[in-house]
Amino acid sequence: MAPVCSCMKTALRHLCNRMQSNRLQARGLRQHLLLSLPLITAIVLLIVLLNQLFSSIEELSVELHPDPELPQSELKEIAERFSISKLDQSHRIISLPVTKKIHFMYKGYKLDVHFAPLLKSWRKVYPEYRMYFWTDDEIDLLISRRYPAWQDMYTFNLSNYMERSDTARAFVLHAIGGWYADLDTGCLSRADGYAARHALILPLEPYLHALNNFRMRRLVSNAIMYSAPGHPFWMFYLELLRESLVGKESRTSTTQAAGTTGPVLLTHCTHIFQQANKDRGCPGSWCPHLPPPVKFLPHYDDSFEETRQTFWRMCTSLRLRKQFDSRQFEDECRRLEAHEYLNAPLDPTESHTYHEFYHLNEKKSDAGRQKVDARKLGLDFVLGNSLVAEIEKL
Repeated sequence: MAPVCSCMKTALRHLCNRMQSNRLQARGLRQHLLLSLPLITAIVLLIVLLNQLFSSIEELSVELHPDPELPQSELKEIAERFSISKLDQSHRIISLPVTKKIHFMYKGYKLDVHFAPLLKSWRKVYPEYRMYFWTDDEIDLLISRRYPAWQDMYTFNLSNYMERSDTARAFVLHAIGGWYADLDTGCLSRADGYAARHALILPLEPYLHALNNFRMRRLVSNAIMYSAPGHPFWMFYLELLRESLVGKESRTSTTQAAGTTGPVLLTHCTHIFQQANKDRGCPGSWCPHLPPPVKFLPHYDDSFEETRQTFWRMCTSLRLRKQFDSRQFEDECRRLEAHEYLNAPLDPTESHTYHEFYHLNEKKSDAGRQKVDARKLGLDFVLGNSLVAEIEKL
């Protein structure tokens, strides 16, 4: 009986040891699972988020605003009224005299101090050019003396200072010619070669900016422009503007100016003008020339994280890239990708000018900001009485 009891005790002891071991293993497994649970949860969430992200990228597409299309009869009439074929019978790129003038505009002479180095950059690059500084008084005088038929439209049909500023550029470039530049633009290198080949230079905004902000394949900027004096394009722009304002309600917000008088209208005018003058001077030296963004406007406003994220999504969208199928679009995305969707360093061998996007037009009051007087910058501006005398000779 003793051996049997001994065997039973041994068996029970082995069974208890095994049960204890199993309990320890189970406890260890539970602890391991508890410790691993946050990691497993994070991995699952990451997979879900990546799946949603790539799904949204693949589905991203943009419905573009179509370019305006006019009947051939209207295009023919435009070509006859605003002809460039009379200016260049060769219908090719020829050497042109360069208008060595640069125009800046503001409501008065007191400027925010950070405009000073930008203005000085233009004088540094173009030391022999005549640089004009226009205020509201000189613009009003120019229109009343040279363009009296447009004075009522300018005074009464335009609703705010942004619309008047956009429109004033057309009058100045038509009357005197040369470069127009916003105060928040800087100059890197000379563009005489462009001006010697093209009587009208209307640089393009960055493609992603045009796509994201305006749903347009391309957008002509009015921040930097060049024109030979008397170019008929500006009279066409003013005529189209006047027609578009008929019956339109007053605009209280300056944000609408981009479509009413600014880049959107300018882009539509350019497209129609090129179509109307096709085989009548386009292509050719007097046809509007639209340089790619990298030449004059290489930067976009990268101060907002949301914009950078949007541009990343656009550049990584297979569907959007197929929709555009554009070498310029791909090149712009590659440049942004190389710098994590921030603006690349400025390169004077690649770009002639740049835009800083100061957004001062969005501030209702400029009180408290440090000021500088444009007349005291030592930049030899044509302004005040000297500018008035020149206007009176036109």
